[in-house]
Amino acid sequence: MANGRFERPGCGDGYIWGLGMGFFEYIIQPREESKQVGAIVVRVNMKPVEPWDSHGRVRDTRVTLFINGINCGSRLVPLPAPD
Repeated sequence: MANGRFERPGCGDGYIWGLGMGFFEYIIQPREESKQVGAIVVRVNMKPVEPWDSHGRVRDTRVTLFINGINCGSRLVPLPAPD
């Protein structure tokens, strides 16, 4: 990770997390050989603030992916359905 700012950041064994507004930024180093990359896969486990913490005000979270400063789009991540 190159940079990250959140209201409350944290980490554990093999993962990072952030509460509130914020971002994480990663830098992928270029390869020595000139091979084209067919795809960039971004895997994120995200969920909005749980209802007991948001007092019912938050139902989803908007996530936006930027690559080299280019906005690649946003997704609305809904709160998981109760079990």
